Amino acid sequence: MLSLTIGRAVRAHARVEYGLRNVHEALVTPSSTDNVAAGFVGADRLVNDCMLRLRRADLSRELTESGERSLKAAQEANVLRNGIVHDLWLLESGSEDDVNPRWNTFGATRGRTGTVARPAPSDIQTVEDARTALNLAAVRVSGLFMALHEVLPRYEESPRRRGRTSGLPTYLALMDGNFRLAQNGDWEVVLPA
Repeated sequence: MLSLTIGRAVRAHARVEYGLRNVHEALVTPSSTDNVAAGFVGADRLVNDCMLRLRRADLSRELTESGERSLKAAQEANVLRNGIVHDLWLLESGSEDDVNPRWNTFGATRGRTGTVARPAPSDIQTVEDARTALNLAAVRVSGLFMALHEVLPRYEESPRRRGRTSGLPTYLALMDGNFRLAQNGDWEVVLPA
């Protein structure tokens, strides 16, 4: 069960990285000389590069700040994913027959050499929580991508933009996490009261 649940979290992370690559591509200006091949860098570097490009782009303050929040959510979810995927999971002694077994996890820690035991045992819910954070981050980053397609001048002539009403309020809500996510991945905007 643990391996299957980790696999689901990894799939959710792939959606986050896909969204980050799309945002990166949208933010790279055709005349830019510092183009980074987004397909060859990890999520953390993609977030940092997108954040920098977002701040340099000629966008409204509201869109920039919402975009930064969506990128920060992706970065935080990536940290959770890294802990799940890169840690060593050892079944806690005595929990082999438990309905909800627990694992002792060991991994690298900044500033320390070697492998370090995590402070508390982990369980399937730890992985599910990371997957939820990744799924939410994927939608938030997707909102940023859609907003960029609506406002960046280079997409003005896109057939999708002609004759459409603005979707920007929806995209801002997504970037800010103001939505409910269904099990099947569908989302519904929920504006704060």
